[in-house]
Order: sequence, then structure tokens, then C-alpha cells
Amino acid sequence: MKAYAKPAFLLFLHFLAIALIFTFFYPIADWYFNHRPILGVDFYNTVTYAKYFKNNFDFFIWGFKYFWYGGYPSFSDFFYLWFYIVGFVAKIFPLIDSTKITMLGSFLGLLVSVYLVSYILSKNQFFSALISILVALSGNMYGSLIWGGSLPYFANQLFFPLVLFFIAYYLETQNRRFYWLGVLAFGVSLLGHLLNSAFILPSALVLLLLGTRKVSISFREKIKDVVLFFVVGYFIAYRSTRGLFQTMISTFISNLSQKNLEIFSRPGATSITFNGGESDSTAQAIINFEKSRFYTLFTGTNVWLLILFGMILAFFLLGFLLDKNKKKVFGVLPWILIVFYSIFHVYLNSRGISFLPHAWYRAFWHFPIAIGLASSALIGYSKEAVGRLSKNIGRVFMVGFGVIGFGGILFLGLNKEIEKSINLIENTSSPASAHPEAINLVQNQSSLDKLKAKLVPNWIDPNDKRYRLFTSDAQVNVWWNSLFDMPLARGYQDPPIGTANAGDHFLLDQSIGGNDLVNNFKYDENVAKNMALYYIDWYSIAYYEGGHLSKSANKGPSSYLLDQIDKTEEVSVNGAYILYETKSGKPEIHPEVSQYLTYHRFNKDLVTPILSGTDSPVVLCACSWPAYETLTKNLSMNNINSRYLITIFWPDSLDSLSETDLSNFDLVILNSYKYGNQSKAFDKILGYVEKGGKVIIETGSDVAEAQATSLPEVFPFSSSKRGGLGKQWKIEVQNDPIFDNIDIGKFSPPIFNKDEWKFSYPAGDKVQVGVDVLLKNQGKPLIIRKKQGKGIIFWSGMNLTYHIQSYTNLEESKFFMNILSSLVPLNSSNYTEGQNVLIKPNSAGFLLNKPVKGVVFREEFYDGWKIKLNGVATKVYKAGPAYPGFIYVPVNKNSGQVKVEFKYWGSFSSYLITFFSLTVTLMVLERIVFNRISGRLKRKVASWWEKEDEQSK
Repeated sequence: MKAYAKPAFLLFLHFLAIALIFTFFYPIADWYFNHRPILGVDFYNTVTYAKYFKNNFDFFIWGFKYFWYGGYPSFSDFFYLWFYIVGFVAKIFPLIDSTKITMLGSFLGLLVSVYLVSYILSKNQFFSALISILVALSGNMYGSLIWGGSLPYFANQLFFPLVLFFIAYYLETQNRRFYWLGVLAFGVSLLGHLLNSAFILPSALVLLLLGTRKVSISFREKIKDVVLFFVVGYFIAYRSTRGLFQTMISTFISNLSQKNLEIFSRPGATSITFNGGESDSTAQAIINFEKSRFYTLFTGTNVWLLILFGMILAFFLLGFLLDKNKKKVFGVLPWILIVFYSIFHVYLNSRGISFLPHAWYRAFWHFPIAIGLASSALIGYSKEAVGRLSKNIGRVFMVGFGVIGFGGILFLGLNKEIEKSINLIENTSSPASAHPEAINLVQNQSSLDKLKAKLVPNWIDPNDKRYRLFTSDAQVNVWWNSLFDMPLARGYQDPPIGTANAGDHFLLDQSIGGNDLVNNFKYDENVAKNMALYYIDWYSIAYYEGGHLSKSANKGPSSYLLDQIDKTEEVSVNGAYILYETKSGKPEIHPEVSQYLTYHRFNKDLVTPILSGTDSPVVLCACSWPAYETLTKNLSMNNINSRYLITIFWPDSLDSLSETDLSNFDLVILNSYKYGNQSKAFDKILGYVEKGGKVIIETGSDVAEAQATSLPEVFPFSSSKRGGLGKQWKIEVQNDPIFDNIDIGKFSPPIFNKDEWKFSYPAGDKVQVGVDVLLKNQGKPLIIRKKQGKGIIFWSGMNLTYHIQSYTNLEESKFFMNILSSLVPLNSSNYTEGQNVLIKPNSAGFLLNKPVKGVVFREEFYDGWKIKLNGVATKVYKAGPAYPGFIYVPVNKNSGQVKVEFKYWGSFSSYLITFFSLTVTLMVLERIVFNRISGRLKRKVASWWEKEDEQSK
């Protein structure tokens, strides 16, 4: 019994210590859980993702986030892990409760991890409990939870002390399993949120390199531990970490190269200069304020933790003076370095320099943990130093600190430190970003369900996935899909396409809401209206919300769209709050105050559903993305939407176009095109034209054929030159219908960035016999029409569509439309909606009982979509003004009944990355779980082999 008594007593003390930690944390957790309004700006962003995963708990490679911007693969999201976890918890608890429970559960795990590391270092349960409690009572710990609402980041804080616990236990015991547990935890943390690694990784590496070990190893072995830790963890989370180095390096270099600073941790373009020039006083005040945020590191850390650290330093110095083996003091070095790094990292952030920038509300949380663990390391060293002098004095020393720990816990309770901490946290909190504010005042799921019915008018089905809603208010789009299934035309977070490919989203925003295109960008009002109608059709925007009074910017529909709206209704809900402009200085709830949402419905004949059949002509643009954008902008200026024309984006080589591909298109446009073999590429184009196809070849851009001595047969001349033709037009035109109602005098000047516009034209002005030279400038042929076999070729050396985009010139755009209409009919055709329409997040399908030319599914065509036409896999194309493009399915008009099925299975690269990461993870798990078993197996096999050898002798 005596053998079990001591372990049982120690276990009891551990449970008691953890119970004390929970007792102090519970009031804070209860305050957060029941707080009205709900806290954290981005709170509903996590709820939105959690709802998605709750209802679509597929293998994550198959996930497709349909609800924003036409959708994109869930695999593209970095912060996937915690959304997935909350979605799983939401299968058990209500959605909002699940989000809060997961956050609080992760933080309780953090506190327990802090306790465990502290105990390893100090060997004192009550002192370790005190450290963990003081961490819990530090306001800095909660910034991501109660201000920013960056919930994945907050939950991921757990891994900082957890990884340190595994590493510290490994160093103390040399049990290799805990090293690999640390590696695994680090890898998983990278899946939770990359930015936490700014503290997790350096701290772990410092500990591995400089930490005291039970058994000394060579420096080379330490380096091996360090490299393995990083590399294996990196590859466990390769889905998130790929591209990490490039981002870190470019961010760091960008920060260093900036002479200007704007906000905490991020360089910007204020008028503050640091090169001896004059500074704007207002901006300088902002800079000074951002720099002063550094001191939050200390003011947001519980003062008793700082005082305790100061007291412990005194004991540490005493222990060091008494220590017989002063070399042991190096055991505390890594923990002190972690504290210094914690301070230095925030200091750099406050100066706008960081390789992993942190917004101020999530920059300080690591410091209470770092200084708490350093305190434990100092106590542990002091106890050992005194113990080397006298074991009895060492025991008394530790009992004394146990008493201090328990007494400190009692003091914190009696001194009402919990209430003080809650008040501090309250004062630095911010409600969830939601309008109307009644959404933030719900107390439970049933009250939220009742509120949902009041948030939309009865003529909108908010769960209809056939159409989209547009709202520019971030405080609306952040919560919309946490409550409803109807997708949004724009989202709370940007799609993973980069700003270079987001031009259509910008034009959609600017044209449909407010009058910015007209007032700020000086577009003609008719052009702006056409563009709005173009995007309304292509993006299936049946409904618009905006124009209400809100704390965040939002716009009502553009004034030129008011005659295109058939219904408008303002809905009101009761419930609002005033934050700190109150007598008490605390938020006040006003349930009697109403707030509003304003909904509009566009005329039904303007909007094509997300999934529909079409009989519109189809144009393929074999071109670069910028060239394709010039085409779609030209079409939008004239509202040549999907009911008139389907545009296909073909960024690949001309060589890869097959005869079957080309047969699906009424017109092919070549602009900034590419090929592998010129002869092969243009022979295909020539064959297409001779069978009746129509082609526009634009060589005014920078392509090989813009200046060449020997051109393929498809061109109307044999050689070409490229250069400027002056900064003024001298245009000659032929009498031809493409110039009907066109005023050439209204063309914008042939100038690019103050230089002459570059044209391509026939060398020596020589053209083939029988071609029509339709337009000349300065005597040089710039537009030529050529009949070839049964088809027609238009050649242009003007780079016309880019010139139109540069100047947004309506007359030039009308001219381009005349060219198009001479090749394909630009007449409106009705869409076919089909029967049994089924649209899910990563799949869709419908049935048509009449022949159509094609089917358009207005979800983004990322690699991984598989489409079946009447049960057979079929080739599809990227369509419309979207990147990478909506999905167009060609259909044989003679096929009769048409059944189309869409399913997102994930890209090949996502499977490859996942397989690789899982393989690495399984290898780590084998080290953790099966290493001893496999070791025993090896020994048994070796023993059996030796016996066999002896018997054979």
C-alpha cells in the first residue's frame, strides 16, 4: 500500500490544483458565455464556417465553400482545423453555444498545459496552479476572443504551452515519445492557425537547443532534434504551410523597405517620413499611439504575475549565490530567452517590422505564459541550488513556495481578482460585428430561431440556392450564411485569387451599389447601368440588401438601377446596445430600439439562375487573363450578358485545342495567346475557319505575330511590323456595316502612359488579294476582314479591347460590338431552368426535357469538379466574368432529354498534399504509439534468428 500512497497523494494534489484553476477560470468563462452582446468582431465568421461543416461534414478535400463569391475549395482555407472542430461540436450542441464551448474548452486546455509545464519546472503543484491562475487572470490572453473575434487564432493559443510541455518532459525524461508528441502538436498547430507559430516555433527550438537534458547529447544531435522538429511539423501541416517561406520573406523584406508606418505590425502609406522630411502632426500622433501599444504587453498582464516574477528573481539570485554548481544556472536560460523573445517580437510589431505580423489584439497573449514559465524555471533552479547545499533546506524551500502558492491563490480569491480581471477584459472587448445588433443579443438557439424569421421579408426564401443576395455591409455578410443558405455575391473574406484576378468583383461592387462608377470614376451613367445589369445576370443576383443605417459602411442600389427593382421592403427588429458612451461606462442594452435592413428584388427578367440551360452563342477567348478581362469589360459596357453571349476563357496553349473543342464555339478570339508549335496551332485555327468557323485575331498586343517575317496562312498578309503611329489618329474607314452609327472622332487618343500606342500592321502595307481592309491609321491597315473557306477571319493590330478598357470609351466599345454582331447574332435568348434542380455545397444537378446548346453552372470552376452529361463524363469550360470562371457544359442540341450532374471531388494536388502529410503524420504516430512494440518485435526476431543459427550449427 505504501508504494501506492505517494503516487496517489501526488495525483490528488494534481487534481486539486487543476480544480483550483478551473474554479478561477469558471467565472470568466461564464461571463463570456452569457455575455450580451456576443463578443469578438469576427465571431460570426467562425459560426458561418461551423454551420457549413456541421451540415456538410465530408472528407475535407471534397469541401467546396459555395456561399461566398461563387465558391472556392475549402482546401484553400488556411484556418480549417478549428472550423472543422466547432462544426463537429455543433452536431451535439446549438451552433452559437458550440462555438463558445470550443473556445473555452481550448483555453482550459491551455491553462492545464501551463500548469503541467510549470510543474515540470518547479515540482510544486500549488505554485504551478498559481502561475496558471495568474495567466487566466491576465487580460492579454483574451484579445483574439473578446475583441478581434479571431477565434481560430485564440483556440490555437493552446498549442504554445502544450508543445512546451511535451518538449520539457522529453528533456527531463529522455522519453523520445514526448519529443514526437511535441512535433505532432506543432504540426497540428500549423493547421489551426499559422500565425501562432511565431511564438510556438522559436520557443520550442530554443528549448531543444539550450534546454537542460537528463542525458547530455552532442550539439550535432541537438541540431538534428531542431531540424526534425521543424521539418516534420512543417510537412504534417503542408496543406497550410506550403508557400509559408515565400510569404514570410516577402513580408519581412517589404517591412524593412518601408520608410512609412501606418498601424501596429503592418507597414502602410501614411504621410509620416523618417528620412529627414517633414511629418504630418496628426499622422505622427497615430504612429506614436501605435508604438505605445507595446506597453500593453505589461499593462494587460496581471500585475501580481509581474510582482511574483520580481520576488522570484530575488530568490533566484540567493540560490545562485549559494549554488555549489553554478553551471546549472544555464538550465533557466532558454526560459529567460523565451521571455525576451516575447517582448522583442511585440516591440518589432509596434514598429511595423515583423516576419509574421500580428494585429495588436492578438500580439500580447504569449507574454503572461512566458513570464509565468520563466518564474517556474527560476523557482526550480533555486530549489535545486539550495538542495545541493542541504536537502532539508531544499525541502523547506519547496514547502515554503507551496505555501506561497496556496496563499497566493487564497489572496487572489479574497482580493476579488477575478472581478477585476473581468472588468479589465470587459473594457477591452468589442461586440461581434453584426447588424442588426439584435443578432448579438440572442440568449439561446431558440431565441435565434425566432429572430431569423424577422430578418427577411416573406417574399424572400433565404435558403434558396438558385439565386444570390448582394450586400456591401460587412456586418451583414459576416452573419448571413451562419443563419441562411442563400449564397452571397460577395463575402466577408476575399476569395483566394489575388487582387490581380479580382477585377470583376471590383466592377460588380462598384456598378451595382451606390454611384461610385459615375461620381468617382467618371463613367457614363448608361455604361455604369449596363455593367450593373451584366453582373446581376451573370452572378444570379436576385436580391439586394443595403441602404440601411449601420455602424459599418453600406450602400443602397445604384440610382440608375431603381427602375429595375420590382419590390423594396424595410424590415425592423428590436434590440440595440450602447457601448461605453454611458454613465456607467459599461454597455447598455436597449431592447426597445429598432434597427433595420432594407431589401430589394430585381426584376425577374434581369436574373438568370445559378444553374440553367442556355441557347446563347458561345465565344472562346484564347488569351491571358488580362486580355480576357478587356473582353468581358467591353461586353459589360453594353450589357451583352449570358442571355446574349457566353464567353469562355481558354488560358492554355492553342495546340491543346482539339477539333471537338473548337466545334463547340461560334467564335474564337485570339488575344495575348500562346502556343507550343506555331504551325500546329494555326493549322487548327485554319481548319476551324474553313469549316465555317469565325475568328478574331488580335496581334496589337505583345505576341510573336505582331512583328514577324513569315506569318501562317490564316493571316491576311505574310509579314508584320510593330510600332507607334503618332499620338493622333488619322483614320480611314471603308463603307461597311461595322461602322454604322459609329463616330470615329470620339475615339480616345492612341496614347499609353504619355507614349505612342503600339500597333501591329502589314510590313510594306502589303495584304493578300481579296481581303477587305476596313480601317487604316496613318495609311497603315489595322483592321482586315478575310473570307477563308466557309468562315471569316477578322484581324486587328490595334489591341482594340485593351484600348477600350484603358479609356472606357463607349464609342470604341460600340465599334467592337458591331464587329462581334457581324460574326455572331447578339440577340437575347431565354434561359431554361430545368426540373429537379438540386444544388448542394459541392454538388448539383438537374434535368432538362428539351434540347439546349449548353448548361451554365455559376460556381467557380476550380480543378476538382467532375461533370457528367447523361451519365457520361464530359469536358467543360471556364465561362463568364469570373476567375477562374463559371462552369459551361456544351450539350448536343439533338440529345433530347438532358441530365447534368456536377460533383466536386477535390484537385489532384490536394490528394497528393494530403497523402504526403498523412504519411508523415502516421510515421510520427508510429514513433509515439508503436515504437516500443516494434522495438520488442525486432528484439524477438533477433533472438529467434540467433537460436536458429545455433541449432543449424
